[in-house]
Amino acid sequence: MIDFNTRFASYKHFESLAGHSPLNGDLQDKFQEVRDRGVEIPSGRLEDHVERWNTEFDRFAVSHFGSFGSVEEAPELEQAASLFKGRMLPFAPINPLLEDAAQTVLDLIQGRGFAGLLLYPSVHGYSMRDPRIEPVLKVMHELNAICVVHSGLMDLQLFKAFDLPTSFDVELSNPLHLVPAAGRFERIRFVIPSFGGGFLRETLMAGSLCKNLRVDSSSCNEWLQTQAEQLSLADVFERVLHVFGARRILFGSGSSVFPRGWRAESVTLQREALGACGVSAESREWIFNRNALELFHLDDGEKSVNPDPQDSLST
Repeated sequence: MIDFNTRFASYKHFESLAGHSPLNGDLQDKFQEVRDRGVEIPSGRLEDHVERWNTEFDRFAVSHFGSFGSVEEAPELEQAASLFKGRMLPFAPINPLLEDAAQTVLDLIQGRGFAGLLLYPSVHGYSMRDPRIEPVLKVMHELNAICVVHSGLMDLQLFKAFDLPTSFDVELSNPLHLVPAAGRFERIRFVIPSFGGGFLRETLMAGSLCKNLRVDSSSCNEWLQTQAEQLSLADVFERVLHVFGARRILFGSGSSVFPRGWRAESVTLQREALGACGVSAESREWIFNRNALELFHLDDGEKSVNPDPQDSLST
C-alpha cells in the first residue's frame, strides 16, 4: 500500500507554529498547551521522529508515502527522505508569486530530489488563472512535475491546536481555476487532494475536461457537511469513479501527528465505500497501490530522478 497524502510534521514545523501562536508563555508553555489538547510534540531529534514513523508504517504495511511539508521544513524533509531510504516521497510548498519561484522549483526537483510541489492558492492569495504564476508552471511543465493544488477546505488540525487563524480565501482554490493551466501544461501531473475539499462538483467538472488531473482520497470528510445534498463516502467514490476512473484516484490517509499516528481507519472506511460501489479488486489495487507506483515511477522502492515524460493515463 502507498499513502499519497501524509504530513511528516517535524519539530521544526511545531516550533514555527509556536512562534506565530497567540498562546501565552514561552515555547515550552505553548507546547504544553498543545499536549493538553491531545497532540504530541515530536522529538527534536530528526532520527527519532523518522524511526517513529517507520515503525508505524511497518505496522500497517505501508511501503511508501508522500509527505507534505511546510516552507520552513524543506531542509528537514530533505534530510528525512534520506533517512527513510526511499520510503518517503517529499513534497515542498511553493509560493509562485515570489521573484525566485521558478528557480526554486528547479532546485527542489532537480537539485534536492523532492518528489513534487505544493501550491496553496487560498493561502498565498492568487488564482491558478493568474498570469503571474506562468513562469513557475512553465518550469513544472518542462520537468514533468507532480503538482498538488490544495482546493476548498483544508484540515488545519495543528493551526487549531496553536490557536492560529484557519480562514483563507477559499474562492481562490476552486478546482475549475485549474482547467486553463492543465490544458496548456499537459505534462504537469496535477493532483487535487481530498476530492476537492468541498468543491466536489467543480472537481468532477475539471476532471472531465483535463486528463492530467488526479484526485486523492485523503480527508476526515468534514467537508461532506457543506454539500447541498446528503452524501456518503460511497456516493462520493461512485461519482469520482464515473468521471476519473480508478486509474486517476490516489489513496491518501491525511495522517499527520501522534498519538493518532497513521490513520488506519481511513483504509477501512474507503475499502467499505468502494465495496458498496461494487469496485473490483483490480481497481482497488490501482487506487491503493499501483497508481502511485506509476505516478512516482517507483521501481524496487526507488524513485526515478528522470521520469519518463510520457505519463500513462487511463480512465
